[in-house]
Amino acid sequence: MLKSDSEAFASGHITTSRDCTVSRLKSLIEQRRRSVTYRRMLSERERLPVHQHRKEVLDAFRCHNVFIVAGETGSGKSTQVPQLILEVRAGVSYVGGL
Repeated sequence: MLKSDSEAFASGHITTSRDCTVSRLKSLIEQRRRSVTYRRMLSERERLPVHQHRKEVLDAFRCHNVFIVAGETGSGKSTQVPQLILEVRAGVSYVGGL
């Protein structure tokens, strides 16, 4: 019989789901960063308007439960903001120097 996450955690058999997920995300991000495809994507990412506001976006994320990002269509709001947040949550700093 499978134990619930809370039962397994209480018995010391697993770490928290978040710890496992963060560890897996960090590993995947670091693995992908070594690929040529990632480097090309990063180059494209840096051309989007939201890139120049990444520090402000991440500051808002760290300080507020809810924040609104407004910008033109194609500026990277819906693709790059989640990527930045994912990297922060995984404990992986931005390659381009943030």
